[in-house]
Amino acid sequence: MRVYVIEFASPGAFSRAFDVVMESDAVASCSAEPEGRCIRIVAGSRDADALAERLYLDGGMTWCSRHDLMAERSAQATGGRSRR
Repeated sequence: MRVYVIEFASPGAFSRAFDVVMESDAVASCSAEPEGRCIRIVAGSRDADALAERLYLDGGMTWCSRHDLMAERSAQATGGRSRR
């Protein structure tokens, strides 16, 4: 699973992106902050990457971060140490 946090330049770009996210069957969870023009999505890694790329190509994206949830869980399970 992967989390994307994406910010948009204008309310219009945010609104269009929100519509795309809501139409996607791949999104497991999302939150939207209209005042900050920010959307957070959780989806499978490939689906999240494809959705973020589509939102980028649609225009208006000003910032994007990506976080893998499974990597965090693995690090927590091993106390932050990698398994070898």
